[in-house]
Amino acid sequence: MSDVALSRLVSDKDISTRLYLQLCDLKDAILIDERRKGDLFRCVVEIMRKLETVKYHRDNLLKRVSEEMRVRGGTRNEEICYIVDLTTGVEKEFEAFLMQGKACLDVLVKILQPLFQVKLHSYGHGGTKVIKALRKNLPPAELQLAENLICLIENDREWIGKWFKDERDTVTHYRAIVSSGFVTTPRSAEGESRHLGPALMDGTPFCQAVSVLYHNLLTFCEDFIPLAVSVNFPKGILLRLIPEGERDAEYPRKYGMVLNRAEVTPGTGAT
Repeated sequence: MSDVALSRLVSDKDISTRLYLQLCDLKDAILIDERRKGDLFRCVVEIMRKLETVKYHRDNLLKRVSEEMRVRGGTRNEEICYIVDLTTGVEKEFEAFLMQGKACLDVLVKILQPLFQVKLHSYGHGGTKVIKALRKNLPPAELQLAENLICLIENDREWIGKWFKDERDTVTHYRAIVSSGFVTTPRSAEGESRHLGPALMDGTPFCQAVSVLYHNLLTFCEDFIPLAVSVNFPKGILLRLIPEGERDAEYPRKYGMVLNRAEVTPGTGAT
């Protein structure tokens, strides 16, 4: 018997559960040949690795902000002006976060090739390219089944287009991300100085922005993959959203399968 090598795919359990184990639960119902199914799983592993890289930059940013605020909290501004610091590297982490987020989406759409023979090199602006490719290449019956996937892309178009296309392109090709930097206010009459963490132009703290965006990106991938593979389910098998209260506490997969009884032919023995 040949030797077998076992390895961890990614270190983050949340990512592997919500993407890889979820796909494993659905794999037997995906009506594509084994070679294409292997390609599908390899794509999902690459998506997980990209998500883990996005998380890495999120965590680095949160850690740097926390450390800087702790250190600055013990100091006092003796000057009469505000002190603004843009040298901590937090802005660079935010830019890397955006770049890797866009890369994750570009890898995500590669699952369309083993599923539908649709080859895309990038996610495009907010997913417009993906929707056009699906509507152009899928036959009517499959396109009807793909409507939930298309709705997902359309519903998430705004935030994906803003951050992982517009902002990402800006910091890649034109200028650094605009940041308030770490701000220390002049000492007040009571002898205190305030220390403020970096924020975006609209006042949103960096920490809040990356936390929300990472959550949204992971959830989007978690939904995109099952909705895409379910287009290739056998007639009569539907994708089911599992209510939160019914999900496994340790491995809380979001989707399952259910029999569509309207598609069952009387006398076939299906139950």
